[in-house]
Amino acid sequence: MDCVFRVNGRKATVAISCAGLKRLADQDQTPLRDQQLAEIAALHLRRMLEQGYDPTEAELFVGEEGLRLLARELGYL
Repeated sequence: MDCVFRVNGRKATVAISCAGLKRLADQDQTPLRDQQLAEIAALHLRRMLEQGYDPTEAELFVGEEGLRLLARELGYL
């Protein structure tokens, strides 16, 4: 799943692993809603920007482990 944001007028894409989403839903029996996924992607992007990431360089990717950690941090798991 891709979430697209605008950072200073430029497109920034955060891709969330579909396989990770499926395993998360199967293991935890807690499917994440679209709004929750957008908030997870926004948190990931925010952290990357704070570390100096240039959103025009490449698409960001959130794998299964990162997805699980961010979802727990936001209270979704």
